[in-house]
Amino acid sequence: MLALVAVLCCASEGAAQRLPERLRPIRPPAADSVRVYAPSYWVEGATFGAAVLGATTVFVAAGFCEFGDVGAPCRPSTYAASAAIGGVVGAGLGALVGGMFDAPHARPLRGHPGRAALIGAVGGAVWSVGFLCHGLGDGCGRDEPVFGISVSLAGALAGWLVGR
Repeated sequence: MLALVAVLCCASEGAAQRLPERLRPIRPPAADSVRVYAPSYWVEGATFGAAVLGATTVFVAAGFCEFGDVGAPCRPSTYAASAAIGGVVGAGLGALVGGMFDAPHARPLRGHPGRAALIGAVGGAVWSVGFLCHGLGDGCGRDEPVFGISVSLAGALAGWLVGR
């Protein structure tokens, strides 16, 4: 008796009760349709960006400490924190910029530490001397050569690490 009531009272799925195709929920892709990304320079960009912007923020923090009200050098924790913050921001920005450029294969600078170090050193020099000193500043002062050499060395070290 209960089965008869269930059959008569419960409506079966009819054509009017089905959702049209455009309103059906999207199913997740099958395992064999995983997206493959083209190789890019995102690792190189992240490494160079972290080194160059990390070194830049250390010099900016040192400038704030020395030219502030106290006029004393910063504590080591200030240098470490500024390098960490600048490195993280630089790695993110560098990865975004490097990811925009297609590479011939994954990690194209691996195995070429000299070439990668040269690219890092030139990038650090252009960033420090060309852009910051002459583009945003009023020319190079007494601390800018040290800044330029330090950022170039940080870029060269990052390039060497990428290339090994």
